Amino acid sequence: MNTANPKRQRKLTQDARSFVRFQVMFSGMSAILTLFVNTFLLSAFGSYSLQVLLYNIILAAVQPAAMILAIRTTQSKHALFTQRMGFVFYGAALTALCVFGAKIAGLYPLFAVMLSFGAGFYYSTYSSQMLCYTRDGNRDLIAGITGLFGAVISILLPLISGVLIRRFGTMTGYRLVFGLAALLALGAILTNLRLPPIPKHGKEAAFPRVVKTILRSRNGRLVMIANGLSNCRGFTLPIFVTLLFYNLMPDELLISVNSTVGYVVALLGAAVYGTLVHSGSRVRASVFAAVTVLLSALGMLFGLNITVIMVFNAVNGFFGTFHSTPVLNTHFRVMEDLGLHGEYGAEVHTVREIFVSLGRVLGLAIVWSVPKTDIGAVIVVLFMTVTALTDAMILRSIERDMAAREQKTPG
Repeated sequence: MNTANPKRQRKLTQDARSFVRFQVMFSGMSAILTLFVNTFLLSAFGSYSLQVLLYNIILAAVQPAAMILAIRTTQSKHALFTQRMGFVFYGAALTALCVFGAKIAGLYPLFAVMLSFGAGFYYSTYSSQMLCYTRDGNRDLIAGITGLFGAVISILLPLISGVLIRRFGTMTGYRLVFGLAALLALGAILTNLRLPPIPKHGKEAAFPRVVKTILRSRNGRLVMIANGLSNCRGFTLPIFVTLLFYNLMPDELLISVNSTVGYVVALLGAAVYGTLVHSGSRVRASVFAAVTVLLSALGMLFGLNITVIMVFNAVNGFFGTFHSTPVLNTHFRVMEDLGLHGEYGAEVHTVREIFVSLGRVLGLAIVWSVPKTDIGAVIVVLFMTVTALTDAMILRSIERDMAAREQKTPG
């Protein structure tokens, strides 16, 4: 019987505190990259530019391959070495953007690949870090602290970056913004150096076995499809909103304000979700959220303007957790059921990233193909609503299957 003091278990060790600082720096860097590389390309190539969509397609498509290579690197080196290499990729891309500015815009496929490798090498280690540097007694506390500080920095940094671009001019402002992100990448590497090694598990041939285990399972296949559809919506809609906003008013500060509003209401939505939604109501909550987001987009039929876009962005941000959290919770539940939770985190995450990338590419292809009109905007949102409703049906099917098997299990 575990007689450890729960209060003692919740205390953060030095390793856990370093891990939290590391995650917060990564959140800040990611917030800048997510918003301002897109607006940088829009500024260089023009609204609705093909280059922006191609950049995001490359970003999504390359990451799974990077994660597979990261797993191989970890087998010959160690997990933290692999993750540090990821931040070297991040730093190199950000430094190039900072130094060369608009001159490097034409090389967007190259820095898209570098950023994809940065993300792939980072995420290949994240699950192992959660298990190594946290305990069951303090894992929720660490997740809460990381989420809180990550949310605050994700709210403030885009706003600060928008002010810098407004104050110093477009290209000088972008250089400062990407320089700030490069400093965060450097800080993350230095913090990473203080983390103790992650034990190896000696599972060189694990990835093929994990792929087979997931794809041979009905629930494994379904939850991976759900992950893809969830990220089709979650990845594409913020980019789509940025495109709409920039097309109407190419002002980075206003785009930053819109992004900040989205983050703030997302925090509120997460709080409401955590308070009101439970395992028995998550599917209904997801359906309600999808329908509400669709209704908020109908104003686009009467004309696209900044107010309509900001209202839609706020509603979509508020209900983001209602879509993503049920899928993620079901994902972990299915992986535990398949015996793939824990030391196989990197392999499972890589399989998930493959489906996530397929979903993201699908969403970007829809944005690319629809007419650039008010009706086209509603078509995009309608498609994303269908993916949310499909996810809800998939989750319901998985829950019913698992509940039926649990009833058949003796004891």
